[in-house]
Amino acid sequence: MKKELEETLVEQISNLIHEEWVECSKNLTSKEHHLSAGRLERWRKLWIPYSELSEESKEQDRVWARKIIKQLESSGHVTFYQYSDSWCEEHDVQDCECCFHYPKPLFAVESD
Repeated sequence: MKKELEETLVEQISNLIHEEWVECSKNLTSKEHHLSAGRLERWRKLWIPYSELSEESKEQDRVWARKIIKQLESSGHVTFYQYSDSWCEEHDVQDCECCFHYPKPLFAVESD
């Protein structure tokens, strides 16, 4: 997978991981009353959009995103593609947008 595509996918998955963590941690704090004040304070500071997190906090989500991508690739059921480098004969250009040579899908899921 090309570096730019991988980075984009890592960021998209990281964003989802963070959104899920925010929802889960808020739900947990509403039900669990034994959490320490320090933990609650740390968590509340992180209840912000992924884009506003520090790079250090984002990297924690990226670690898990990379694990997910690695697992999907090793499963054999998901194939990640790179951008096309094909030539469009009809328009005499490389990576023709109107003919859908560009970009190829980021991933494909194989069904049984």
